[in-house]
Amino acid sequence: MSKSFSPDMAAYLQSLPAVDDVDCARGRISYADAFKRHVVAGLALGYRPSEMFRTAGLDPRIIGEKRVERAVSHWRHDWDLRGGRFVENAFAKQSPFDLLAQRVDSLEARVASLEDTLTTKGMVG
Repeated sequence: MSKSFSPDMAAYLQSLPAVDDVDCARGRISYADAFKRHVVAGLALGYRPSEMFRTAGLDPRIIGEKRVERAVSHWRHDWDLRGGRFVENAFAKQSPFDLLAQRVDSLEARVASLEDTLTTKGMVG
């Protein structure tokens, strides 16, 4: 059985857009569909589940790392059963393709910076 939430913690969790409902007695959190889609899309782009939960105000150290792992596992499975379709959501104002393009741009900038550093140090000719 999951750890129960205090009334204050439940109120905080329910105030988050990522959360639909909190069952204090049973220690269960029901997440918003938009948040579930956001997490699955983020996984496809290389983001870590704990980062996405933390950004949404759901620090895994507070709600439990195992809870995050189980939720993400279920959502991935559900995603696969639905044929991998993205639906617009409130957490990702941009399309998954725009997010992927930003991630690629960021990685290319990091590679260029590392190449400059290596060239400056004479390690690359």
